[in-house]
Amino acid sequence: QVLGLSDQDVLVSAVPSGTSGLAAFALPYAALGAGAPSLHAGPRAAADALDSLPATVVAVRDAAGLDALLDARGDTLPTSVHTVLVTGDRTGVSELAPGARVLRLWGPAEGRWLWAECEEGSGLHTYPDLEVVETLDPATGESTTGAGELAITQLGVYGSALARWRSGAVHDGLQTGTCPGCGRTVPRVPSDVRPGALVTPAEVGGERVLLD
Repeated sequence: QVLGLSDQDVLVSAVPSGTSGLAAFALPYAALGAGAPSLHAGPRAAADALDSLPATVVAVRDAAGLDALLDARGDTLPTSVHTVLVTGDRTGVSELAPGARVLRLWGPAEGRWLWAECEEGSGLHTYPDLEVVETLDPATGESTTGAGELAITQLGVYGSALARWRSGAVHDGLQTGTCPGCGRTVPRVPSDVRPGALVTPAEVGGERVLLD
């Protein structure tokens, strides 16, 4: 609902699995919740799908991911695509997809769902009925209303829930006023949240990466 998707949309995702973790896992559920058909594949298969499906939404990890998709397609995005979802850094994506909305999706790796923007820069909308989101001073672990580390306590989760889990992500302070884009009043994590800022990278396949 936050993204404004409906059963009239078709999502093609080129978000890789592996270190994309939660994003690759949760995107199919986001499409399912909107009633939108979706296909989730690598750049080559996603590029082929854009030639055969009436795609309206494309999901990528970042500008490099969109560039790889366009290279595999040998063309620009179809004119039917009105939205590009980005699960990582969106820098440079708008230049590769002129005319399309560019919205960020993100959620901590150990979480169960993604937060989304309703419009660019609106903030990532959280779910106060399912979680308590707070900001901690990284040095003391005490709550703060300003910049700091994102912490989550999950309320509506079965199985292994998180209690005041420190994500390692840093942001400039939760936005608690009315969203200027959609009018919702839920807490919003700033769109430029910095995942893994306080996390030591792990080595995966010889590459140092943040599992986020």
